[in-house]
Amino acid sequence: MILFLLAYLGGVLTIVSPCILPVLPFVFARADKPFVKSGLPMLVGMAATFAVVATLAAVGGGCGGAITYRFHARDLHLVLGPSADGKPVRFKVTVDGHTPGGDHGTDIDADGNGTVTGQRLYQLVRQSGAVSDRLFEIKFLDSGAQAFAFTFG
Repeated sequence: MILFLLAYLGGVLTIVSPCILPVLPFVFARADKPFVKSGLPMLVGMAATFAVVATLAAVGGGCGGAITYRFHARDLHLVLGPSADGKPVRFKVTVDGHTPGGDHGTDIDADGNGTVTGQRLYQLVRQSGAVSDRLFEIKFLDSGAQAFAFTFG
């Protein structure tokens, strides 16, 4: 019984979380109409929008794409992949607006320069001193880079 109650409360918390907001139109769609006429057009529109935006970001983004992220860890890794045609993608990393210097990871030099040559985990920052809040930025100098997930150490 306790497990059932905890599962129920977890569901209630999920409903009030911000992650559910994009789904609310489906929840409150007109109940007097079939799903094909009320919810399906919204679902298809939302899925198409996400697909188009993701495609533009990954393939048609052109040069100048960047990711900025505040972190608090000794190491910062990012899973990256080259362009869809397999061409390497050059990038430059800064930490707090400056080249990483001695805090560079194994996949970049002290000036923050690196190249995505394959789909894998890239170590971009390895702080040598005390760990503190830092602002990480990666700027892609070529088009087509794919970025998937950060990990920290």
